[in-house]
Amino acid sequence: MSDSTFVRTMIALRRLPLGYSADTAARVRMRDSVLRAHGVTAAQIESVAVKLADDPDRAAGIWRVIESAMAPPPSPP
Repeated sequence: MSDSTFVRTMIALRRLPLGYSADTAARVRMRDSVLRAHGVTAAQIESVAVKLADDPDRAAGIWRVIESAMAPPPSPP
């Protein structure tokens, strides 16, 4: 899986609702829907995560991209 596919998928997964607003079954369905939309499986995402653990510099760079996409836009001056 390419880094860009991993990043896009992780961003979409992180945007899923958290907490009590979604029951476990609904959350699993939403997760599965995101994975299908990106053409990946949970096992593929986990495999990339394991590989990134062996390359902390690459992992940090990828995580920065994910975090920056999740950050709220700056407020106007």
